[in-house]
Amino acid sequence: MNRSEYLDSILGKALNGQLGALDKADHENDGSWYAITPDENSDDEYKFPIDNCSDVDDAWDMAGHGDYSVSESTLQSRIQDRANELDCDNPDDDGDGE
Repeated sequence: MNRSEYLDSILGKALNGQLGALDKADHENDGSWYAITPDENSDDEYKFPIDNCSDVDDAWDMAGHGDYSVSESTLQSRIQDRANELDCDNPDDDGDGE
C-alpha cells in the first residue's frame, strides 16, 4: 500500500465512523504489527516491528531514536499497549522495583 492509498484508507475510516479500529489495523502490515506507520516517518515505511516480547524490549530501547513524527511518549504508550496484548512484561519496568 503506497502512501496515497494509506491516507485514502484513513480518510475513508474517519468518514465511516471507524476510527476506533483505525489504530490497530493501520499498524499491521505483512503479518507484523508496527509501532510507527509510514505516514509517521520520513522514510515512508513501517518501523519498530513488535511481534513478540523480545521485539517489545528492542522497540522500547530504540524509542527516542530515529526520525518520526509521533512523540516519544506516544511511541512508548503504543509499545506498552502492544506488550500488554502479547502478555509481555512492562518494558518500563527496569527491575529496580520503582
